[in-house]
Amino acid sequence: MARISLLVMSAVYTTIIFFVNRYYLSEELPRFGFFDSYWSWDAVVFAILLVSAVAMLVPLTISRVSSMFLVSMYVVVFIPTIAVTLSSHDKNGHYVYLACVFTISFMIPCILTLLGTADASGKSAEKLPDNAVDQEFSSFFDSIIIVLWASSAVILLARYGNLISFVGIEDTYAQRSAGAAQTTFDGYVQTYFLAVFSPYMLARGLMSSASMYRVIWLGAGFAGFIIMYGINAQKVALALPAILVAFYLVERFRLDFLRRTSFLIGLACLLAGAAYANYLAAGDGTAIDAVILHRAIGAVAITLPQYFDLFSENGYTWWTHVKGVSSIIAEPPGWTSDPRWPELGYMVGDHVYGDPLHNVNANFFVSDGVAAGGYIGMIVIGSIYGAWLVVIDRLSMRLDRTLVLLMLMPLAITQTNGPFFTTMLSFGGIFWTVLLYVWRRRLSAKAARLPVPAHAVSDGAGRTEAG
Repeated sequence: MARISLLVMSAVYTTIIFFVNRYYLSEELPRFGFFDSYWSWDAVVFAILLVSAVAMLVPLTISRVSSMFLVSMYVVVFIPTIAVTLSSHDKNGHYVYLACVFTISFMIPCILTLLGTADASGKSAEKLPDNAVDQEFSSFFDSIIIVLWASSAVILLARYGNLISFVGIEDTYAQRSAGAAQTTFDGYVQTYFLAVFSPYMLARGLMSSASMYRVIWLGAGFAGFIIMYGINAQKVALALPAILVAFYLVERFRLDFLRRTSFLIGLACLLAGAAYANYLAAGDGTAIDAVILHRAIGAVAITLPQYFDLFSENGYTWWTHVKGVSSIIAEPPGWTSDPRWPELGYMVGDHVYGDPLHNVNANFFVSDGVAAGGYIGMIVIGSIYGAWLVVIDRLSMRLDRTLVLLMLMPLAITQTNGPFFTTMLSFGGIFWTVLLYVWRRRLSAKAARLPVPAHAVSDGAGRTEAG
């Protein structure tokens, strides 16, 4: 029944986006590439078939790390992209093939995570009871993150303390420019402080059972977000703590239906419908429909055909836009003379929109897939993504599900509109993978030295699930 509900809601959402693309995006925002879109029931049905193929494989609920990433990508990226691609004017006749390959590429990580959930770190760790696992995790992770959070806070306050200002919407971009990182090091400190260290502090505070420690953890976590908003006025600094607290409350009060994929798609349908109704009532574009229909849906979805048209005509990057790869593979001759190389978003902004200052961000299936190698590129990046999800699932087994999901939620959000390799390096993907691997090795070594009787092992309730 749950799978049928997911199929129905996915079909409804796909149809809604077709409608939105035809009667809102193409009418109000042709300058952003939403032009010549059309309504065709043949295209709608075909899009629903592609979406249904993935809906048969995508997780039904957010129950472990990989499901959080896949569900986020499915709702935010996959469905809108399929609908917008197939309802856009296809000047070269390639969009049907593009949508099909994108579907296959998304099915790959779904299948890999279904097949690869066995614990690969050995059975010795399973000898430890849950309280020993939690103690080992806390003693290892807490000390590292506390030092890194405190060090980052000192660096940021020393460098940007005199620039901190809590501005309103009208001064957002001025403050963002004033607090922008001037060096690569500053950029990493800002990003990790916002997307890795502060979310962990907040998560530990939410999960702490001791009131005194909870106040300290929560204070540090919220302080981190406040500091970052004061420095560069990024809206994500306000959104992230709200999202993390909301998810914690869902887990805390066992509101399991709110974690279901079908519910999240239903919520997306309601938001899209309400935004379009607001647009009709206002008689003109408003901030609400601009944020929901354009920024959250249209801008994410239109990048697939845009990137495909540009890079299929002018040459794929073959991943030479990724740092380090260009030292192994020769950069494509068609792009090396471009002054914006290897910033793909600015290249698309210049060549597609005619604005070299416009950064057209895109998810990794587009930036590290289509731009890198076209159809082949999407298959490759889908396989790499699926392999990483299997690894992170295995490493996080036996951890408290709520804590590990809160830890990695900022990364899952970032990957819906960012390159895979960039988010792995700059937003904590590699960091969390390495730390979880080291912790897992320590856990196995401890279990091997101190065997625990079988009757001491709990049933693992509330832990990340294997299937």
